[in-house]
Amino acid sequence: MSCLPVPPDPIRLSIVIAAYNAQATLQRAIASCLTQRVDEPFEVLVVDDGSTDSTAAVARSFGPEVQVLSSDGNRGRSAARNAAIAAARGSVIVPLDADDRMLTGRLAAHVAALDGNPSAVAVFGRSIGVHPGGTRPWPLMPGTPQGVDEAFARGRMAVNHPACAFRRSWWEALGGYDEQVRVAEDFDLFLRGWTPGAYVPHDDVVLEYTIGGRFPSWQYWWANERHRRAIVARAGDPEQPFVDHLHRASRPAVHGLEALRWSASSMRDRMARRNGG
Repeated sequence: MSCLPVPPDPIRLSIVIAAYNAQATLQRAIASCLTQRVDEPFEVLVVDDGSTDSTAAVARSFGPEVQVLSSDGNRGRSAARNAAIAAARGSVIVPLDADDRMLTGRLAAHVAALDGNPSAVAVFGRSIGVHPGGTRPWPLMPGTPQGVDEAFARGRMAVNHPACAFRRSWWEALGGYDEQVRVAEDFDLFLRGWTPGAYVPHDDVVLEYTIGGRFPSWQYWWANERHRRAIVARAGDPEQPFVDHLHRASRPAVHGLEALRWSASSMRDRMARRNGG
């Protein structure tokens, strides 16, 4: 009588990390995954996206607890995340940036939110932005499904992607992250997949989110805003290539408008800081 191989334990949760030249922060990020306490089996997958430093070696130093994949060159976060999810076994995907740190209880909070909202395709918690000058709640997202829906209807991102979990079947139905979108690719995915009530926030603080400063730099703001505009435009005219939408969203008039918005917003932030906000 022949013996059949024992199948691997079923996995519900797959943590996926896209890493590029992340040797300085990746060990902390992975360690924060492995200290999670949750009554569900989970796995950790890291994609080294063509790094030129020791990113892959750091990931492999954790041994069999972490599955390490390598990209042929730097293909971008969309391609790296797609590769990780394609190799994952879980029915729920938990993205983590290579410079962020999960707080204890993140996975358990996501599981509770998903189990409590079976019709939701994604749930997300809150995060603390960590910058050289201190910390602040960041990013700020709506706290109710209705608020999330209202923001998406206005063409605004309303899911805290670094602190979210989503159902793999939803990602598959959308064809994954669009690999030609290299900035705001999370907004593109969630805008394409949005239906009212699909995304449910929960109140748990689940992540330390690394940011460059208390307020976004102009370069960060402009890159994200022009891509956001292009993503929204493509949603209304999907036949046009994304690069054409991005070109129109980068016109000098738009650049000038966004510069004014950034200046006004950064000034309000400075005033709030002086007033103790």
